[in-house]
Amino acid sequence: MTHPEPFGDQRDARLDAVLRELLNGGNHEAFVTHVMGQIQPRVSAWDELGRWARPGIAAAIVALAMLGFWGALQIERSLAPTDVVEMAGLEPLDTDGLVGVALGATR
Repeated sequence: MTHPEPFGDQRDARLDAVLRELLNGGNHEAFVTHVMGQIQPRVSAWDELGRWARPGIAAAIVALAMLGFWGALQIERSLAPTDVVEMAGLEPLDTDGLVGVALGATR
């Protein structure tokens, strides 16, 4: 079943002329020169990576500092008060306790 189309498949010369007149800027060379002047020069991949390197290294340093701070807090929370005393050497050295602290084992 086909429906008749209200438009034909042939080009309309009048519509074509009107569209060309409206869309034609008049001075093609000036338009091309303007567009080409707006295009940014292409940079190589190495230059682009070099541009990103300094902020990337700074972000990595900040991330590592935050991770180290978080790790230090976790270690501090996991130490019992007796472990801190043994590590500080306020009592005579107990080698079994020191090995237990170093290995994370409890007494």
